[in-house]
Amino acid sequence: MSQGSNHLEPPLKMCSYKAHFEPGLSKRLVVKPSPIHRRLGYLLGLAAHPYERGVRSTEGEHIVDTYARYTRVTPVDNPPFENEYLVEITEKTPPISDGLSTHRINSGTIVKLFADTEDLLREAHSINLVRCLTSIPVPNVRQLLVSPIGSGMVDTYMVMDYVEGESLDKCWGKLGLISKIKIAWQLRGYVSQLQTIQTLIPGPVDGSACVGFYFTETGAGPFASYDDMTAWFNHKLSVNERFAPRPPGTKKLDTPNIAKFDMSWPLVFTHQDLCPRNIILSKDGSLCIVDWAWAGFYPAWFEYAGMKRYDDLPASWNFFIPFISGKLPLSNMEELHSKYLMGNRSWCDSLVAG
Repeated sequence: MSQGSNHLEPPLKMCSYKAHFEPGLSKRLVVKPSPIHRRLGYLLGLAAHPYERGVRSTEGEHIVDTYARYTRVTPVDNPPFENEYLVEITEKTPPISDGLSTHRINSGTIVKLFADTEDLLREAHSINLVRCLTSIPVPNVRQLLVSPIGSGMVDTYMVMDYVEGESLDKCWGKLGLISKIKIAWQLRGYVSQLQTIQTLIPGPVDGSACVGFYFTETGAGPFASYDDMTAWFNHKLSVNERFAPRPPGTKKLDTPNIAKFDMSWPLVFTHQDLCPRNIILSKDGSLCIVDWAWAGFYPAWFEYAGMKRYDDLPASWNFFIPFISGKLPLSNMEELHSKYLMGNRSWCDSLVAG
């Protein structure tokens, strides 16, 4: 890897790195709360979404085409943890939860394992962007470790500060109505901040392939433009309509008249998996957002679609999703997205795998 590169080549030996995000913005972006009448108006559907009011994430007066140029990775000679020790202590420490590759190696530190360097850097750069351009609490990334295991394969580790608190999937049911409303209001503010950060090119911060529930298991792209991503989705929709089995009660759409992917909304920064397990509630009532592995720049309605894809969450959580995500009016697109993107999971699988 060259000094200042925004990607990693498999090293010949264990090596630690630091990810940097250095945008050409003069100051950190902090979105101030809207007046109470505007908030209530938006809640009632009478006022515009915050990003439509001109809060900009720009260089000068122009929307940034891509933030990839502001990301880089540099080797670290004296990392917080020695490389060999970090690998050893991580292997000896059980995951903090079943099914998760995250280990708490001491009282203030966790280590998250990734499948490859692209996944590692994608999340690191996303977290750094959020820390730099918003006031949203996120973990602090302290060290990245890449350890070769032969045949061009590597083990990858991200060292982060441990976030004290309880995830919402464990405590939501114990909270009262007022506490839930406060959480929804706080999360709505977070999403509003994210949606002020816009680009012209879709995908992750570092320009790598798009990943997430609505893409293939190996990702899609990277796309050179919004049009390219739209064409990819429209192809999948067309293939799915012609060949995929449909859930009971739905009828086959006339292929020539099939609704198309909605690209009328700006590309805004999106978490894409804003579910209760990824939201940590601290004792002082503040919320920290974790797991930015799928984050990137996507149409503004993607956050809503990502939150609605779960069918096993409490009804009270689902009630707040439109308010939290800033769900936008999709007019005739609503049926398409509810069936193709938020409907039967097996149908979604055939959509993205076709």
